[in-house]
This record gives sequence, structure tokens and C-alpha cells, in this order.
Amino acid sequence: MTVLSEELILQKTRTDRLESVRNLNLWGCALNDLSILRRCPNLQSCVVSKNQIRNLRFFAENKQLRELFIRKNEIDDLSELVHLQSLPALTVLQLEGNPVVSRESQGGDAWQYRLKVLAMLPRLQRLDNTEVTADDRAAADQLYSRNAVEVIAEKVPALKINNAKPPLQPRTPQPRPCSPRICLAPEDSPRAVPAVQGAGSANVLAAALMLARELTLDGLLTLKTEVDHRYQQAAARMSPR
Repeated sequence: MTVLSEELILQKTRTDRLESVRNLNLWGCALNDLSILRRCPNLQSCVVSKNQIRNLRFFAENKQLRELFIRKNEIDDLSELVHLQSLPALTVLQLEGNPVVSRESQGGDAWQYRLKVLAMLPRLQRLDNTEVTADDRAAADQLYSRNAVEVIAEKVPALKINNAKPPLQPRTPQPRPCSPRICLAPEDSPRAVPAVQGAGSANVLAAALMLARELTLDGLLTLKTEVDHRYQQAAARMSPR
């Protein structure tokens, strides 16, 4: 294990205090532990390409970080990007050359990898030496931040989900007929599903459970974000005013 030291940082930057470090170039130093970076609160640009870095937690406290060049390391899961989501100034990221990029781009589908990264880090302006366009942002939002029901419908086409808008109700409250409860048989779902009011709701619930078993970690993170948002909206509507 090669740990980044204070001595190396000061030598590279020709300064006498870690707090004064703003630009740091550690290209090709065979490093795999950058824990000391938390002591560089004013770091704005960091080059750590061609090292042996496996995770991004080392940068989670560098709130001033604007540019991160981490090509040709050992990052193997997009979930590592979670550690960069708390960096409000980060606009430039170079991630190419890591195992996760090769895996996510299998079959020549590098665009899907790009959209996943932009969905997790929407403030990026440049990714892997390519400017982020308005079309990139729109596609990332459409594919990975859209209504969770629509995503589930695509992933589980066998289940028909009724997304039609209900007819407008008259202003005078009218009793609404109750839909029969629908219970899915155990063989129709990945696990026991409780009775749900309405066919559409039952199908959505079953689809959600099936989808969750198939998602990778970064997919689960995206779904969790949408579910948390929907829950907060529903809780707000139900709270007494």
C-alpha cells in the first residue's frame, strides 16, 4: 500500500501548508490511499491519474474541488460517484481508463455510461474530455430521473401498468366505487405481495419488487432517490396544516 504523505504534497506544490494547496498533480505515483486530502480544504484541481485508487471517498470533504482527473485507476463501480455528490463546485471529471467505464460501456454503449454519470453528478460541465451538452442533460434526466413507474414499465413489459389519467371529478364530493382487491399469487411475484387497492397499483408494486432484484447498486441508488422524493411529497400532502 502506498499512502499519500504530507511531505509528498508539499514537495509537489512547493508550499509549506496543506491549507494552501489548490492545485495538486500526483500523476503516476502508485498511490492507493489519499486519506490526507481531507486536510486540503482549499483543493480545487487534482490530478491522480495512473495510480491504484479503488474508491472516491478520499475526495468527499474537498468542498472546493472543481476538477478531478482520475484516469487509469481501479474504480470498478459507479456507486463510488456517491462520494462526489456533496461537492458543489465539481464541474470537470475524467474517469476513463477505469474498469467501471469498460464494463458500463460494453457493447459499444458508451453513451449510456455517460448518461448514468450525469444523472448522478448533474453539475458536471465536462466529462472525459467532452463537453456536457443540453441534449446530454435532457437524456440523462429522461432515462434515469423520470417517473419511477415509467422505468418499471419498460423493465418489466410483461406487466401492464395503467398510466392513463383518471377522469376529472365534479366539484361536489361524490362517493367513489371501490375497486376489488387484487392479490397476486406467489408464483406471479418474486415474494409475497400484500393485497393492493386497484389493478394498476397491484401491478406497479409487483413490478417494483421484480425490478429491485435485477438492479445493480447504482440502479438501486437511482431508484431510491426517486422513491425518497415521492415519499416526501406524499408525506407533505398528508401532513395537517
